[in-house]
Amino acid sequence: MNINDMESFLEVYKRGSITKAADKLYVSPQGLSVVIKRLEKELNANLFKRTKNGVLVTEYGQLFYQRAINIVSEYNKTRSEINALKLQNMGYLKVCSAFGIIRHLSPEYILNFSKSHPKIHFDYVEFPDLLVEDYILNGKADIGLTPNPDPRLFNITKIFTTKICFVTHNKSKFYNRKSISLAEMCEEPLVIESNHFKIHGIIDRECSRLGVEPKIMFNTSGFSLCHKMCSNNEGNTVCLDFIFDDMKYHNIRKIPFKENMKWEACCVTKKDVSISKAVREFINYTVDWSKKRGK
Repeated sequence: MNINDMESFLEVYKRGSITKAADKLYVSPQGLSVVIKRLEKELNANLFKRTKNGVLVTEYGQLFYQRAINIVSEYNKTRSEINALKLQNMGYLKVCSAFGIIRHLSPEYILNFSKSHPKIHFDYVEFPDLLVEDYILNGKADIGLTPNPDPRLFNITKIFTTKICFVTHNKSKFYNRKSISLAEMCEEPLVIESNHFKIHGIIDRECSRLGVEPKIMFNTSGFSLCHKMCSNNEGNTVCLDFIFDDMKYHNIRKIPFKENMKWEACCVTKKDVSISKAVREFINYTVDWSKKRGK
């Protein structure tokens, strides 16, 4: 029995027909029948019941399906991780970052790494927070830069921490306040980044804990639109300290929350996956760069 045999079985199981599965696998029905019979002989059990309209899985076939699908999945995942590690050892890295992190670290962070590590070549892209995590979990990227990751899913190296602040416009009753609570924030309309961003989840979780509900009038795909709508007096918003300082709108201001809510940027890699020298160098470089930026 081998992986190819298991994949052939899974295709027959999925199609309910040896002929249809053979077309999908680009093999002859006769050849695929031989594979299934070989599996049945090795397992000493009938996996399918042949009918005029195709095949029906037996109870033995159903049991084998549960095992085969896990084995094939683990094999493909292992092969993918090995290929990724080989590329990393050759100096190729795929890096994805949540929006905003490079804004804090500065564009020179990427340029300087390329200059100081000429033998490492990497692809770099930016996504919403949760998509970054998805890329790491599914092996589409080697390193992720993302806020508040789940330690059960990732190896985590902290980069920097910033506060979440309230942002309001000059028509709001909160405009001249020195601080504001989450409960007070819920009194006026709110524009916020969508639930693909961790800041949305943090606000939602903390409000639920306090038993209050924000009046979300609009979910956006980025902080720029949040600030623009706030400047147009269309609603308040929430933001990160350093992001607000970059936006430069004259009629809005940031106000600290009474609740101490933090947004913590981290380097993440997938749990239980080997880390190459190139990945370690990039993570160490990122931590050192962030420390220098913080001085």
